[in-house]
Amino acid sequence: MSQKTIIQLAFLSLIIGVASVIALHIFGANAERLNRDAVEKELQAAASIAQSVWVTPQALKGAGQDFEENMSRGQLMASLRIPGEVDLENAKVVNAHAEYHLEAVVTDGIQILAIPATWPGELRMVVKRNAETRSWETRMIE
Repeated sequence: MSQKTIIQLAFLSLIIGVASVIALHIFGANAERLNRDAVEKELQAAASIAQSVWVTPQALKGAGQDFEENMSRGQLMASLRIPGEVDLENAKVVNAHAEYHLEAVVTDGIQILAIPATWPGELRMVVKRNAETRSWETRMIE
């Protein structure tokens, strides 16, 4: 093998190595973004469901307009229908995207904490009914 061939092989190996590192970085960042989107969508869906659970009478397994008094935390978390394994005792749901905890409950609002599976940090979804306007306010907090 000539010196020219060895240099060409070394250069080709370097190019392939750099391309591989770049590709892995791009795919990793994309996977994180997809997971974040999934967590956000699950929180938004739970926020929407929370509103209907709040207005549903207790006799129909709803909160009867009082999250705090009329439902256990586990029942409330299960009623939000976040996909995954529900732990009624600890009011949490675990799935491939995140671990969700019912962090705070008041008469007309809840706060859900999401601890993502594939990226650092956490998200919180706050769902609260405004008594004056009778409308619901939702807020995502990082």
